[in-house]
Amino acid sequence: MDSIIKSFRRLNSQEILSLEEKLKETFYPITPRKEFVENLNNRLMATSFEPDRVRLKNETQNRFVFVSGFIGGLLIILTGIRAIISITGGISLLLHHYRKNMNIKKVQSPTIVQALN
Repeated sequence: MDSIIKSFRRLNSQEILSLEEKLKETFYPITPRKEFVENLNNRLMATSFEPDRVRLKNETQNRFVFVSGFIGGLLIILTGIRAIISITGGISLLLHHYRKNMNIKKVQSPTIVQALN
């Protein structure tokens, strides 16, 4: 693992010059044929995109993403509010039911005075 990290270290200027000399010795420069350059240029220009279309497409996509994000965020907030309302409603219903049962039990249970009579 240490050798991998060492291979990606920064080279100083002397090491870069040494590497450049080795590359010069190994490779030799060539001039490309004129037909190749023209053919490559034609192929690149044929597949290039028009800047206006790309820009318009990006603006449309940006608007769509913004509107979708806004609507999604709004739905999340509304869902959270609905969940809070449901939870508080459920808790109040349980408390009401519990209190109602407690009152019934108090009325139905006889007191000591009533039991003696």
